[in-house]
Amino acid sequence: MRLFHTRTLALPMIACVLVSCATATPQPPQPTAAAAQPTAAAAQPTAAPAALGATVAPAPTDGAGLGATVAPRPTSMPPAASDATAPTRTRNLLLQNPMLEGEDVRALQDRLTKLGYAHVGTVDGVFGGQTELAVKAFQALNSLEVDGVVGPQTWERLFAQQAVAYDMHAVVDISRKIVIGLVNNGSWVKAEVGAPYLLPATYISLGQGSGPLRFAGSAAKPKDDPICTWLYSVEVTDGQSPSERFALGADWQPMPRPVTEVPVTTASLVPPVEAALQKLGLSQPKVQITRAIQADIDGDGTSETAVAATKYGEGTAPSSSAQPGDYSILVIIHADATKPATVVASDVITKPIEFGAPQVFSLNGLWDLNGDGRLEILADSDYYEGDSSVVYDLPPAGPSEALSQGCGV
Repeated sequence: MRLFHTRTLALPMIACVLVSCATATPQPPQPTAAAAQPTAAAAQPTAAPAALGATVAPAPTDGAGLGATVAPRPTSMPPAASDATAPTRTRNLLLQNPMLEGEDVRALQDRLTKLGYAHVGTVDGVFGGQTELAVKAFQALNSLEVDGVVGPQTWERLFAQQAVAYDMHAVVDISRKIVIGLVNNGSWVKAEVGAPYLLPATYISLGQGSGPLRFAGSAAKPKDDPICTWLYSVEVTDGQSPSERFALGADWQPMPRPVTEVPVTTASLVPPVEAALQKLGLSQPKVQITRAIQADIDGDGTSETAVAATKYGEGTAPSSSAQPGDYSILVIIHADATKPATVVASDVITKPIEFGAPQVFSLNGLWDLNGDGRLEILADSDYYEGDSSVVYDLPPAGPSEALSQGCGV
């Protein structure tokens, strides 16, 4: 049986979950309306790496470390109307033949359009396929049953103060043509929830060593993959194809502060990684750092260092077997040397594994992927027959897996 391997974080413990990939993802009709275009491009790091714990250019904050508060990006979405403005509902609205027409359909289309659901297209009072797609998008982002039928619950939520507007931005792996996940009004949205309703957008390539590239991307569509049927892809439709692997359909600055490489041979990286591995059960770990990058993650004016380290046998490649002492780990090293490194993700082997799926975590970069001013980790989580891209959120309460998407057998 073909399987897709994902990993669920329970910090500091990591649990494996095997999920069958036999279930096909529904394929809704694709929208034609274009989304609003972003206005900011990614700034590029130019400074050399600072010493661990060095002070960098300060940003507004009311705290320190990963507990600092940074100002979120402003939103341009219209405020939701009050419940009192909701027209009287006299019937369920849905796609049928002949198509429903009337002022209630027009009110529905007008409200969806004001909330950013441009899937509607023309507000004409006719409930067609585009209106149904907009309704499904609204239902998906408002945690309602996604059936395209405007019944009492959907109608009530549509005109309520808490109605969630459409402001969706995708994190995509351009090289593999995979939608990793999405952000809507600052909240994380899983790809399987939001990708079917993603509108065309302008993307910014995510690089930490070369200039950013803006390019147009299509609406998301199911990826042609006979095994991992839940995947969605975005095609480059205009502009130069990006050389960077990742891109973000953002209208904010994804790199608000410089990010710099730290040599993996930097001696001061070893003790905090070693201590983290010891705490996870390895008495004498051999620290093999594969990448380290430094940035002011939380905007408090002090740099942190994200570190990936992996050891399987004498190498770092994923295998179906592992021995005690093998591991892969992602940590954040803090400026305060007395503070233990924060474990973001780990797979630590304390007992022999003859056949399994030990993970290898690779550090791709640090970017603000949800517009809150903080930086998130974008990493790979691979095993011997599959791979996935993972976004780790780094809030004051501690790291968590925000988005994850991949494929394996």
